[in-house]
Amino acid sequence: MKKLIKNERGAVIVLVAFYMTVVIGLLALVVDAGSLYLEKSRLQKGVDLAVLAGMQNLPDLPERALSAASNVALANDLKENEVAFSIRENGTILAATAKRNVSFTFARALGFSDQIVTASAKGRVGSLTGVKGALPLGAYGNQMFTFGERVTLRVGPGSQEAGTFGALELSGGGASDYERDLTRGFAGVLSIGDVILTRSGTVANPTFRAIDARKKECPYHRAGKTPTYKDHPDNCPLVGIIPIFKEMVPNDFSRVQIVGFGSFFIEDVGRANEGAPITGRFIRYSFSGDFAPELNPYGAYAYKLVE
Repeated sequence: MKKLIKNERGAVIVLVAFYMTVVIGLLALVVDAGSLYLEKSRLQKGVDLAVLAGMQNLPDLPERALSAASNVALANDLKENEVAFSIRENGTILAATAKRNVSFTFARALGFSDQIVTASAKGRVGSLTGVKGALPLGAYGNQMFTFGERVTLRVGPGSQEAGTFGALELSGGGASDYERDLTRGFAGVLSIGDVILTRSGTVANPTFRAIDARKKECPYHRAGKTPTYKDHPDNCPLVGIIPIFKEMVPNDFSRVQIVGFGSFFIEDVGRANEGAPITGRFIRYSFSGDFAPELNPYGAYAYKLVE
């Protein structure tokens, strides 16, 4: 009997040792698999943020788009040799691919080699169909838009160009409403198809103050640099969204309908006693907003991740 018990004890020890090995092996796999998942998640987050950061500069500034994407990737712990970017389809797509070698800690003892994790992201530029932060300035949709050409938006007293450019009532009809919208952007959402009112009163002083405030808020101005439509920080408030409109009744511009959105880079504003004319350039630029796949001819685009 004693011999039988002794043999059973020996068998139990062997089984315990075997199952402990199995459990430890499984724990090792769980730990390293978790590490693999974590690294892939970090990689995916990095390429997603990088692509979104670069999209704002498309389709016209591909080099800036690549630079912005690369900077954000590095800021999210991706190394230069781990990530690659490409721009496709005439500047409407920014793609990123990344790979990273993950070294196992415990699974090596079980014969598993290191693994390579990959991640990819792709953003596409489309039409901007709805957006917050638009300026209370409008442009007539039937005119030709020459991107990069300097133009003057006359919205002061006696100088409004009906059928070309005009000041808009967005938050309300008061001068303070207009000045707030021009300084900070309209807080509500404007969408294609919305009907809005144009302004007919004196707005020269509010226009001058609002544009002057925007100029002072641009990081380049604060750093003593001069921003241009080709060289400005992405958060520069001199880049604005302008509703593009058409009259609802022929030659009646008191109530107009939004047919799209334009991107406008503000360069300067004239004196209030001259009507505060705003000089700048229509550009092609992308914003965060409602997205439609086809591109409109007005220059304000939306972007989103499609992969």
